Amino acid sequence: MDQFASNISVLRRWAAVSDQPLPPSFKSFRDKYPTDAFAIQQKDPELCVLLSGQAPAGLVADVLSGQWPEAAPTLEERQQQADQDELQRLYDSKPFGGRGPDGDPLPENVTAQMRLAALSPDVAERSRTEATNSFSPENPDLAAKIRAAAVAERKRAVTESHEHGQRLAKAQYPRVAAIRQQQQWEAARAKRV
Repeated sequence: MDQFASNISVLRRWAAVSDQPLPPSFKSFRDKYPTDAFAIQQKDPELCVLLSGQAPAGLVADVLSGQWPEAAPTLEERQQQADQDELQRLYDSKPFGGRGPDGDPLPENVTAQMRLAALSPDVAERSRTEATNSFSPENPDLAAKIRAAAVAERKRAVTESHEHGQRLAKAQYPRVAAIRQQQQWEAARAKRV
């Protein structure tokens, strides 16, 4: 931590989250001021990782080279970055199928398709178009096989969902039957009175 005691970016970020002087050890600061340490960790997790000596080499390099920003990203900015990272990961996974790097067909991933569409409908449409266009017209058999596999996967998912619903309904039937019987008894008793 002493290596960062004179780093302007570290000092400015520390000043933005605490009125205390930069401690020689974040562990001792955390032990002495646990509430403050927790609040600082919520506001600037990168700073806490850096000061606790657990920062990845890239972060340390950015700090030492002066490329680390003097202001911590806001919660909204961190959420936007996390969404952008997930969007990229989903797009790279080719959820609409298509061809892999080796030319083999990729299966569709309906869950990833839905998540991608929720994050960015435009990117989802682009991914779908790329998957559709990844099949060359010279090989219609491959395209037909992949379409058939996608249809089979959708049918399997629908069947599985239907069977799950039936199992739930059967599990609830005795309870529902008992409630109906109770209602009938109460209605019959009410007529007698």
